Amino acid sequence: MRTRFGFACIAALVLATPAMSQPLQPLVNSGFEERDLAWFTPRPIGYRMYNTTEYRQTDDVILPAPTTRNGSVGAIRLPGALGQAFAQFTAVHSEEFRDPSNPLSGRNWPEYTFDPVAGRDIRVSCWFNIPASDPLVGGLFGMKVCFLRSGSNFSCYQEFEWLAVDPSSATPFPGTTAVALVEPPAGSGLTAGPGLHTNGQWVKFERIVRQSDFGAFPTPPTNPARASIQALRFSVDTNSYGTVWVDDVNFEEVVPAPTCAADFNNSGTRDVADIFAFLTAWFANAPGSDFNNSGTRDVADIFAFLTAWFAGCP
Repeated sequence: MRTRFGFACIAALVLATPAMSQPLQPLVNSGFEERDLAWFTPRPIGYRMYNTTEYRQTDDVILPAPTTRNGSVGAIRLPGALGQAFAQFTAVHSEEFRDPSNPLSGRNWPEYTFDPVAGRDIRVSCWFNIPASDPLVGGLFGMKVCFLRSGSNFSCYQEFEWLAVDPSSATPFPGTTAVALVEPPAGSGLTAGPGLHTNGQWVKFERIVRQSDFGAFPTPPTNPARASIQALRFSVDTNSYGTVWVDDVNFEEVVPAPTCAADFNNSGTRDVADIFAFLTAWFANAPGSDFNNSGTRDVADIFAFLTAWFAGCP
């Protein structure tokens, strides 16, 4: 009877949850699916592109043909400097308006809860693909995250940069293959050098930031705090070439795994608050909302959670 009652009440809980709390603003358009039509040069909504960075969509007719992850609509291409000083830095940066037609929508700065003492860790990630036919030579690829001040000064108070995909490294980045010597494009005037590729496979680049690693700040940000994120390529000189495709960037708070699955908010007690915490996460498509680990967040996850909740904790 108790289980039947719980399932009968789920509709009321689902309808009530959106009004109970406001989830943190996630990174918008993380897979570069939506194109910003306000610009003559194609780019995804919510992102700024630097120098020779290209936004490519599967329906364009430009060569080389775009490579996207999981059949998505678009991806970012980061070419090398190819002898051009201004192109030594290329990046896609979550810096533009979430709604390009509405400057009041706010910039594409994902939110988190600032707490250097007990705050959750932050996961920063993207997927990258380097074709075997066009290896990365010269320069480095990686990510950067900038945690922003609040008020009228949204400069960085703390930043982390990881340029870990390095063709000259003695230990290739996991998922990449080293090539001893790659010839430059014909007629480019560049010189051959060591290279890296992923054999055309998508590889995940992921780093964890612990808020306890933040420094001391005279004016800490107010919550919800904000951050900006980049996937970037940097060359110390102009002798760099090859292609890096980027897709599916992400920024999220890491939710600690509960000792009991039904204790969703990890409070140490299984209670009604866990139901509301799960439903809030489910509506926000937040980590943990795919409760049955099917790969898809759907209504089945709600019933799977309720089954676990009524089963209780050991």
